[in-house]
Amino acid sequence: MDYHNGTIIGEVERNKQEKYIVAAKEYKGYKYVDIRVHYWGEGRWLPTKKGITITPKNAESMMSAINEGLCAINETKQDKV
Repeated sequence: MDYHNGTIIGEVERNKQEKYIVAAKEYKGYKYVDIRVHYWGEGRWLPTKKGITITPKNAESMMSAINEGLCAINETKQDKV
C-alpha cells in the first residue's frame, strides 16, 4: 500500500466514518512516522489535518509515553473496582 510516497504500516478504526492510518514516510531525505485521521470521500480514504508526524528520534519516547498513559488508565480502572 502506498500513501502519498509512504508505506502504510497499519490502520485503526476511529469510528464508522474515520480511521487512523500509520505510515512510514520520507520527505527531503528525512524519514518519519505519520499518524493521521482519514475520512471516506471521493471513493477513497482521504487524509485530514488531524494527525502527528514523529521523527525516529522521538518515536521511542512517544511510544513509551503512550504506554505509561495506558498503564495509568488501567491502574485508575482497577482502583474503581
